[in-house]
Amino acid sequence: MFQQWLAQILDPGLSGLEVIDIQVQDAGLLMTCATNSLGALCPTCQHISRRVHSRYSRTLLDVPLRKGQVRVQLQVRRFFCDVSNCPKRIFGERVTRFAQAYARRTESLNDWLRPLVYASSANCGSRLAQRYGVAISTNTLLRLVRQNGPAVPKAVGVVGIDDWAFRKSRR
Repeated sequence: MFQQWLAQILDPGLSGLEVIDIQVQDAGLLMTCATNSLGALCPTCQHISRRVHSRYSRTLLDVPLRKGQVRVQLQVRRFFCDVSNCPKRIFGERVTRFAQAYARRTESLNDWLRPLVYASSANCGSRLAQRYGVAISTNTLLRLVRQNGPAVPKAVGVVGIDDWAFRKSRR
């Protein structure tokens, strides 16, 4: 009961995951989670499979808690795809609301890091994140900003005299 309550405080996006264990360590917290769905969707043919092949573990960084790292050890299952013409025979279940495929950080940590870069710079954001217990490089922060794509400029309503100029000796 306490673990579920603490897990909801740490990350409300854990619906679909079951918290197995929470350990307090020197560097922060280690949360062990597993998926609790009955099956998974094949990413190629979109067929639901319930036949489990194996399990593996992913370790993800989550939003820091009082200057300590929160690591999530996520136990993920691999499934057999039973569709005969599907090129994927074995696939891993996706937990995309929590973390993207092959990601080392949770989506909530990415959402926590983006304003640090937008408000200042990648260098300053990296130093500030390290003060809160998240070791992240400036290049990683820049990649995180580039994932969102370029900002769409607003349409110009009024052009002032200082906003344009003639080219020298041209009209």
